[in-house]
Amino acid sequence: MKSYKDLEVYRTAFSLAEKVHKMSLKLHDVNKVKTLLADYENLGGKLYNFIKYVERDWKVNQN
Repeated sequence: MKSYKDLEVYRTAFSLAEKVHKMSLKLHDVNKVKTLLADYENLGGKLYNFIKYVERDWKVNQN
């Protein structure tokens, strides 16, 4: 793992994604909800790739 900073970035991004998701459930404007959910899914994909990168980096450093 590169550093604790990487984990902090992940935690912050996840927290933002959660807030966007909760906010989208409260909105009544369908277009706003669609936009927020698209942003949420995009962030989710980036988070998944970031986690895989950190895991791979951690395994390399363990050997």
